[in-house]
Amino acid sequence: MIAKIELYERCLFNPGPVVPNRFCILIIAPSNDKIK
Repeated sequence: MIAKIELYERCLFNPGPVVPNRFCILIIAPSNDKIK
């Protein structure tokens, strides 16, 4: 859970070549379901 949250924050605050958008979508999409 912590790792996903860290990646989620990186995707939100550090969008760019470091973290591909596709990778963020794969993480954020399932994360939103769990957070809700």
